[in-house]
Amino acid sequence: MDLTASYRLPAFSLGQFALTLGATYLSQYKIQTAPGQDGNRVLNGVGEMGSIGSPLTAACPFSGGQVCFFPRVRAQGGVQWQLGPWDASWRLRYISDFNLGSPDPSQGFSAAPGFAHDNPLVLHYGSTTYSDVTVGYNVAPINTRIEIGVDNLFDKQPPLLYGNNAPQANTDPNDFDVMGRYYWGRVTVKF
Repeated sequence: MDLTASYRLPAFSLGQFALTLGATYLSQYKIQTAPGQDGNRVLNGVGEMGSIGSPLTAACPFSGGQVCFFPRVRAQGGVQWQLGPWDASWRLRYISDFNLGSPDPSQGFSAAPGFAHDNPLVLHYGSTTYSDVTVGYNVAPINTRIEIGVDNLFDKQPPLLYGNNAPQANTDPNDFDVMGRYYWGRVTVKF
């Protein structure tokens, strides 16, 4: 289920503000390990990160043999401000909590290779939220826009995943910010 909402407040002497929210709620994501064959299993991937070599990751259509991740909730929200040529924004990026491995033995995957399928190891990770800020200025006479920003303002570190499950920086670089806080600038000129 996807939800998108935005609202622009009336202009005040302090400028004009706008609020935005975009969120996705995943109620279920079922994967078949071997459709139409003996031994086929239907796995539920919501709120789970499949470890490398697990049936969930092997059956995942986009994992490429790496981790396979299905957070229940992903969201972005923000506040934008504008006054004359100046504008600024604050954006939050949210990824809900998840398990590495599954508590359900029928899923056939554990957070650690070698654990018995009837006694799987499950590691729980909390949610992750990143904050990004941007300030911009429009130089109208020369059709130029100048922006500076900081992504991951509070230097939130990605979750540290069990080493055999995440060979790329011990986390999932497709879903989490592995760079930490970083500063950027941009100048755009329209001809």
